[in-house]
Amino acid sequence: VYGVNGEVNYDPKSRVNTFAHVNHTTEQTRLGVLLCINGTGILNSWMKRTVAPEGISYSDMNVLAAQAPIGSAGLSILPFGNGAERMLENKEIGCSIQGINFNQHGKQHIIRAAQEGIVFSFKYGIDIMEQMGIPVQKIHAGKANMFLSPLFRETLAGVTGAVIELYDTDGSVGAAKGAGIGAGVYKDNNEAFATLEKLEIIESNEFQSLFDKSTIFLHVLSFCPKFLPDRQAPPFPDCHKGKKQTAPRDLFLAKAVRHSTLHSGASATEAKRNSRRRFLFCHHGDL
Repeated sequence: VYGVNGEVNYDPKSRVNTFAHVNHTTEQTRLGVLLCINGTGILNSWMKRTVAPEGISYSDMNVLAAQAPIGSAGLSILPFGNGAERMLENKEIGCSIQGINFNQHGKQHIIRAAQEGIVFSFKYGIDIMEQMGIPVQKIHAGKANMFLSPLFRETLAGVTGAVIELYDTDGSVGAAKGAGIGAGVYKDNNEAFATLEKLEIIESNEFQSLFDKSTIFLHVLSFCPKFLPDRQAPPFPDCHKGKKQTAPRDLFLAKAVRHSTLHSGASATEAKRNSRRRFLFCHHGDL
């Protein structure tokens, strides 16, 4: 996502990149702000290779995903499995699936949840841009990459509340036009983009109901231990007030060790080792 800021501003945490835009001058401030999400296209291609039926096209995969209801029946995916994310302060938290139900969810839910998760990550980054003074009310996009998916672009319009104008172009053409403006090939922006064809306008729609889910997505993200500095856990409910707050995994493990020591007569070291083996199969209600 790229936006242009008319005032000198930057993100103190450097979660987005700020630099002089092609038409920046000393008289007129024009700073480009670039939001990058590493796990976007690669998650969608991973879904095609790994989850979708073999040999299916991206177009047919989008049709399959549209068979799942808005919100993917409670299934959520954090799309951060392609290395460190600058948007997340250069942390590598990995991709994860939340809320899967083996009796309810199928391929269509997983594929849709992946596209919705990408949209929610865009919303997270767009919020950073808006905090810098760039109100995102309109998105100009080329009909390429993720914007080839009607589900993706309609969800993005609904969650962000922005109007999406879809054009018959892609990033490479935009870069070439920008270079042409900078080199003086075109006299101004209007001449450079005079032949650009607008294909479609997508306005905010019924996908606005996903806005609450995007908030839940950010809440789930905040509980990811790899995203928390120094393994600090977010606040526990009121029933934990006054007690030492420990990262959830460590809390579960500590309870498992205590339970194993009390009920099996094993030493603390043996109990801890056994509990680590069983940890992935424990439910917090059983500890």
